[in-house]
Amino acid sequence: MDKAELRACLEQADSKEAGALLRAALRNKMREALMEIFEEEVQGLCGPSHSRDSKSDYYRAGSSPAKVKLGATKGCDQRGQCDQRGQWK
Repeated sequence: MDKAELRACLEQADSKEAGALLRAALRNKMREALMEIFEEEVQGLCGPSHSRDSKSDYYRAGSSPAKVKLGATKGCDQRGQCDQRGQWK
């Protein structure tokens, strides 16, 4: 939902519905921010996606589920993983 749609919904909602809409919008923005942080961390360690820098100590190693509790709900997304070269899991 973009800003214009959210604003239109808020104008028509009562206070209880407006609160629920704002909480949902805030959860979505928080989830997006966390996913950006996860990606920045992986890029900082491993470099850009699909790069083959053999000088780096780390490399991309797939993804894993990321569970984050935002308010009363739990969100689940995929986050990238890094492994250190020469290390085995």
